[in-house]
Parts: sequence; structure tokens; C-alpha cells
Amino acid sequence: MMIDNLTVLIPAKQEKESIKKLLKEILIFDVNIIIVIPKNDYETLKQIKEINYNKLKIIFQKKNGFGNAIIEGIEEI
Repeated sequence: MMIDNLTVLIPAKQEKESIKKLLKEILIFDVNIIIVIPKNDYETLKQIKEINYNKLKIIFQKKNGFGNAIIEGIEEI
């Protein structure tokens, strides 16, 4: 079964230790990825930018909280 236009939404906050490993596991699939992170989470951002994947988009969270990260990500999708 083939799924077209699947987008994976990842809310990430202080995930510098695990985000790269997670992304490498997801990249075996042909999916779009949206990562929502706080503006000041520079370490996680640095790790994300080391992954070269043209279907990956980073959204900087406007409001605080996990719920807002999900809402902002869904609005982007």
C-alpha cells in the first residue's frame, strides 16, 4: 500500500540528544517532515540542520506549550 503526501509532525523542545537519530529513522520513508521548535532552542536546531533532506521544514513556535506546537504544525500542514 502506497501513501502519497504523508507529513510527519514533530514537536521538539530540547531534543539535541535524540532528534538526529529520530530523523534518520524516519528518512527511510518518503515523507514530508515538519518540526516545530522554540525560537531559542539553538542546540536542537543545530542538530536538525545537519540532516540534509529537502522535504524537511522547520517552524519556530510562536506560543509556548506542547499543544501550541501541535496546533501551529497542523496549521502549516
